Amino acid sequence: MYKNKFKDIQISKNSNIKNSIITILGHVNHGKTSILNRIINNTYMESRNITQHIKYSYIMLKDEILTFIDTPGHEDFYKIRNLSIKITDIIILVVSVDDCVNKQTIECINYIKLNSNIPCIIVINKIDKNYDKNKIINELSKYNIVSKEWGGKYDFIYTSSKNNIGINNIITVILKYTKNIFNFNEINNNTISKGIIIESYINKNEGLKTVLIIKKGIFKVGNYISTNLEKNKKIKSIFSMNENLNISIPSMPIEITGLNKIHRFGNIIYSYNNKNLIKNIKFNNYKKKKIIEDNIINNINFNKNLNKINIILKTDVTGSCEVILKILKNIDKNINIVYYNIGNININDVNKALLSNSIIIGFNIKIDSKINKIIKNNKLIFNNYTIIYDLINDIKKIINKKNTDINKTDLNKIFKSNSIIKNIFNYSNYKIAGCKLNKGIININDNISIFRENKEIFNGKIKSMKILNNVVKEVKNNNEFGIIINNFNDIKINDILKSY
Repeated sequence: MYKNKFKDIQISKNSNIKNSIITILGHVNHGKTSILNRIINNTYMESRNITQHIKYSYIMLKDEILTFIDTPGHEDFYKIRNLSIKITDIIILVVSVDDCVNKQTIECINYIKLNSNIPCIIVINKIDKNYDKNKIINELSKYNIVSKEWGGKYDFIYTSSKNNIGINNIITVILKYTKNIFNFNEINNNTISKGIIIESYINKNEGLKTVLIIKKGIFKVGNYISTNLEKNKKIKSIFSMNENLNISIPSMPIEITGLNKIHRFGNIIYSYNNKNLIKNIKFNNYKKKKIIEDNIINNINFNKNLNKINIILKTDVTGSCEVILKILKNIDKNINIVYYNIGNININDVNKALLSNSIIIGFNIKIDSKINKIIKNNKLIFNNYTIIYDLINDIKKIINKKNTDINKTDLNKIFKSNSIIKNIFNYSNYKIAGCKLNKGIININDNISIFRENKEIFNGKIKSMKILNNVVKEVKNNNEFGIIINNFNDIKINDILKSY
């Protein structure tokens, strides 16, 4: 086990600390986290837990710091893996003997090739199981990942995190590469320091915490910090690996308080001790993507007849939030994200769910017993997840059930007419659908169903109908007419109207 106390370092004005960042890549369940546990703590835990967001840790070897970034293996975390590689000095690709090259393995290999200037170590894990070494070598060679033993450019290390085999060999090869990495950073509080934000989360006692890795210089309590979103805030506290610190040094993964806004993975953060130094910082003028939409609920006017699944999402950290939003939007176009944020479920979330008829989804968050009681009393649907696959599967089941229920409803209807919307006109607070009746007869007292791309999106009543400028109670086959639907304005051209 290696030392991991930054307080052991004697920090002086002109100290030089050598630091390297190592990113661990690989498919889900190939053993990335268990290998890292062996490196950091010399422990192994048999578990099926899946890394859901970035984890970070470090070891200290004399005057050298090795910081490890453990990335999620799930396919939708590709953006996080890509950004992790951009801040790394060494890549470790973990491949399991019982699964070998898989979807995310191929994605990781593509990253390695695109960043061929970064040294890469191939770790073949779980060798405590029966395996065919030649098969693994041949599969990897198909993607030009060839070991030095076979004339290639990559160090292959065979490990068993379960039996603690080959772990020291990983450290040996890492140190071989760090000899050629000249990341010596002068510790000087009178210059501008730079870090890269990993994620943000809300701590119950301290509020918003920002997780970052220092790339240059130092971060010190009381110093100023600036980002694209906030300027000249002060660092209130620094925390790293169960230690409260006054000062932090290059390559350190740290959590700080002092920022008021939630930042995304990859944002740059600067630190300095003199406000005048901010004029020397060039901030990227990118279009900000709004993470939190606190005012989204103000103009909600949801109709419960709409074929929509309304969702309120609360997660532990920003990285998880962004990935889950992407997943939900790709599952079904009828998923409607009403509101999303980081932090635990609160009464405002419950009120928003009641107002919008939403499902509340939590990811790695906590819920107060009083809030949980209110949710149950109001018969709201609430699920909290720790595994992203479970979340995806449950949402798919809800979508399938809703579609099945709609189809069952259709079987009980005998439609009298079929019309298509050709034009849309605004009139006062209503929208008039200019329609062509293709089949049957439609009466003012009929019920009306609206279909979009073969799915029913609304079921209700007719408010009024006109042919030219004349109000009518009935429209017959092949006539063009205008119609206003009661309590529904979300119409589009080519929507189909069926009466019954």
